[in-house]
Amino acid sequence: MSSRWTGALPIGEDEGVAGAGDTTMGEDPRSRLRQELGDEAAEALAPLSDAEAERFATLLAEARERESAALRDAAEASLSFVPRFARGTVKKIVFG
Repeated sequence: MSSRWTGALPIGEDEGVAGAGDTTMGEDPRSRLRQELGDEAAEALAPLSDAEAERFATLLAEARERESAALRDAAEASLSFVPRFARGTVKKIVFG
C-alpha cells in the first residue's frame, strides 16, 4: 500500500497540475480514495457526494504529483553543492 498523506487539501477552485489525475480516469473515486488513504480514512469520507469524492481524489493525486516533483527538484538542486567534476559519480551513488 502507498504511504499515507496527512496534509490538508484545498476544496474549491481548480488549481492543480494539468493531467495529474489522468492515470486513474474512469476509476471509481471511492476506490481511488480507498487505495490512496486506506479503508479507515475512505470510510470517514463516505458522507461525501460522488462529485466531492471525485474532486477530493483528483486533488489528492495532484498534490502527490506536486510533492513528487518538488522532491525531484530538491534532489537535483542538492547536487549544486558537489564540485562539478564529481557530480556524475555522486548522482550515481545517491540516486542509483
